[in-house]
Amino acid sequence: MLRYGTAIACLAVIAFFAVNLPGTFLTWDNAKGLLSIAAPLLLMAAVLTVPLRIGDFDLSVGYQAQFSCALVVVLLAHQHLTVSSALFVTALAGILVGIVLGVVIAWSGVSAFVITLAAGSILLGLEVKISDNQQISLGIPEAFTDLARVEIGPVPLVILLEIVVVGLLWLAQDRTLWGRQISAVGANVEAARLSGIRNRMIRASSFALVGLGCSFAGILLAAQAQSYYPNAGIGLLLPAYAACFLGSTFMSKGSFHVLGSAVGVVFLAALQNGIVQMNYSPAVANLIQGAVLVLAVMSAQLGRRLAA
Repeated sequence: MLRYGTAIACLAVIAFFAVNLPGTFLTWDNAKGLLSIAAPLLLMAAVLTVPLRIGDFDLSVGYQAQFSCALVVVLLAHQHLTVSSALFVTALAGILVGIVLGVVIAWSGVSAFVITLAAGSILLGLEVKISDNQQISLGIPEAFTDLARVEIGPVPLVILLEIVVVGLLWLAQDRTLWGRQISAVGANVEAARLSGIRNRMIRASSFALVGLGCSFAGILLAAQAQSYYPNAGIGLLLPAYAACFLGSTFMSKGSFHVLGSAVGVVFLAALQNGIVQMNYSPAVANLIQGAVLVLAVMSAQLGRRLAA
């Protein structure tokens, strides 16, 4: 149960809603919608797994996503850049934000918790500056919004993107020197340093990856909503961490893993989808999601103690 509890709980939730929502929940159309809507959350949770393996918490991810959401829409609607140019500039900006955060955290010695919290406020200010804190829905080309709707065969493009991102991060985490160094730094910083690992560079690279992932999460948020609206991404912060903690018991005995985080996202997405279809109030939905996060953290902590 400690190792596969999240997967078992996910299957139990799916079975519960399948029984109570016959003919609607277990359909391909519902699965496509569920996984497509969850794409920004999955991207954020997947990249968050990397600094979490080191022991760093990035509280700016929601602000990074909504800044990217604002930036890409402003570039398209106000600056009239092509879709490819706007995507490139937004992704580059996300990487730069991540690099700056990583360098400051790694070389200053200040807690990532504190720095990323402050960075969130700075990013919010930049977001308000470039968007004038107004919703932007006019002037966005259809080629951009099609990113959230286009399908390759029976599968939406965003679902294929989710599969590719999770697959690449799994390979990087489990099959590369960089991934093993991430694990080594997370296990024992001093031992990793004595073995020749450049701890600061490894930490900085993890935040750069988070910046890139959050930029794409913001892009998908804008494409799905066909607009920019204030506070577009901040609501993803809690679910992203919930997914990571839920997934930390999956196949990894209490440590964070990208496959586990993906399972955690599917679990939360299925839970929210079923709650909406059963017409529960938003208050009930928030209570359930909060309870799930508490149970996830407790389960992950117990798994680490038993694995030690």
